[in-house]
Amino acid sequence: MNKKQTTFRCIIYIIEAVFLHVISQIPHFLPTVVGHKPNLLLALLITIVLFESNRICAIFGLVCGFLIDTNLDVFVGFHAILLCILSYVFGAIYNSYLQRNFISYFVVSMLFISIFYHAQFLFLYVFAGYGDVYYAYVFHYISCMLYCWLFSQIFYFFNSVLNSKLRKNYLSF
Repeated sequence: MNKKQTTFRCIIYIIEAVFLHVISQIPHFLPTVVGHKPNLLLALLITIVLFESNRICAIFGLVCGFLIDTNLDVFVGFHAILLCILSYVFGAIYNSYLQRNFISYFVVSMLFISIFYHAQFLFLYVFAGYGDVYYAYVFHYISCMLYCWLFSQIFYFFNSVLNSKLRKNYLSF
């Protein structure tokens, strides 16, 4: 029965990821801050990292990374590899050392999003040799980090209720 529950949860996560990817592509649907939309797939991935095993986290990191790569004008695979590694590492940390509660999610989401955007900044902006590094960091990457972090807190409450219902062997909502 546990394998069926895991499969069903993964199907729900896939549907949720595709839905959020479609929503993030709709023009003028999500509010923008300093010209940026929140990264909904990253917020979803952090909640998946909280509730699932390392391998499932890595697979969903790969899937969400490829979906993010299709949105941006970078070479395909950068975000997939980055999110796969981050998801696996943070999934291992959650499964081994942390309790699954809001305080640990709060801290881990800050770290996860910060590492993601800092790696993106280094590899796609600094190492590429663009100018105005401080301006781009403060007005682009910091605002993206904070906005994504705010949305990830909302996803925690939704997915924690969904996951607790799916783990208790009843699917009546």
